[in-house]
Amino acid sequence: MIKSIFPRKNPVLAELFESAGHPNKVACVAIDYAKKNHTALICDGAGRRLKAAFPVENSPEGIEFVMQRVEKICRKHAIESKHVFFGGEACGTYALNFVHAIEQRPFLVLSVDPKEAKDQRASFQASTDKLDLLGIAKVLLDQHGSTKAASTNVERQLRNIARHRADLV
Repeated sequence: MIKSIFPRKNPVLAELFESAGHPNKVACVAIDYAKKNHTALICDGAGRRLKAAFPVENSPEGIEFVMQRVEKICRKHAIESKHVFFGGEACGTYALNFVHAIEQRPFLVLSVDPKEAKDQRASFQASTDKLDLLGIAKVLLDQHGSTKAASTNVERQLRNIARHRADLV
């Protein structure tokens, strides 16, 4: 692997873009995680919106729903499933099952730094799910993000448990 002059770029994601040959042949599914209903957006690697923001239930049915949407978009725009990736801000324990189910498909799932996503938002005065989603998508299309899965990062698991279940720890 050749060392990049862009140290913040995720090498796995950069390789995905390179193997696709053109940014139009990459699909990015940005997700703003929430306890009951996530918000998702699908765009290509060049930033063209392929599917506007839509709600996704935090359940197995929601996973099937988003997978059907991704499959439909890939067929319509001739994007191979190996060139599809998902990403969102570091999620709480309430969304870990959702993230794990996507990883099992298997798709690349990235975690984005919330501060970096906030800095990419169009408005600094307001924060809505759609604005947050656009910030997440911009960070992902810049090929930033961590590929550390929550299930394999023990430190992250402990931090999430302590944060969400402080009274039990």
